[in-house]
Order: sequence, then structure tokens, then C-alpha cells
Amino acid sequence: MSGLARIFTMDSAEGREAARALAARFKGDAAECRDAVAEILDRVRREGDAALLDYCRRFDAPDMTAAALRVTEAEFDEAERLVDADMRESIAFAARRVEEFHRRELPDSWMLTHREGVITGRL
Repeated sequence: MSGLARIFTMDSAEGREAARALAARFKGDAAECRDAVAEILDRVRREGDAALLDYCRRFDAPDMTAAALRVTEAEFDEAERLVDADMRESIAFAARRVEEFHRRELPDSWMLTHREGVITGRL
């Protein structure tokens, strides 16, 4: 993964500067951002591809069609062929890290039925 991901330690000036730069990315109005994202997600849940197409046309691709939203097997194969092994490894590594992080955020529900019929648990 050389050249694709840089590793810093906090005991170096370079590491501390990288951490400061990362923290500075979040100095916006978080509530406004959360509200905008919630609105987009709600609309896509309610309207599906129609909302997705509207956002695509508005922000990215004015000529986007519903048919163009679908990625064919051939397109997947071509994309995989075009991405070198180091990049695929970096993407897989990042995906594992993201999944591992967010898996810990999932609710941990459980139920226990006691002999006398009492049910306890957490939802």
C-alpha cells in the first residue's frame, strides 16, 4: 500500500499537524449538515429512484436517466480491471475499518426469559 495511505504517529510534528488538519474539517454548522442529510435520506426513502435522479441531475449529471443508474456486470468487470492491486487492497482495507467501526454502533438487543415467566432484556 505504499504511496496510497500515510501512517503518522502523534509523537511527531507531522502527525500532530495531520491530526489538527483532520479536526479542522469539522468546523462547520453540524446541525445544518445533519438536517440536510436527513432531508435527502428521507426523500430518497419515500421517492426512491425519482429522488435519486433529481439529486443526480441537480448536482452531478443533468442528463442522468433511470437506466444509467444501473451498473452492468461488464461495467463492474471493467472497473475492477482498471484499478490496480494496491488501490483495491487500500479500498478493501478502508472498507473493513469502516465496517468494524460502525458495527460497534449497532444496537445490542437481547431478551432473557426467566423460569417464572418474567422477561428481561434490552432493545
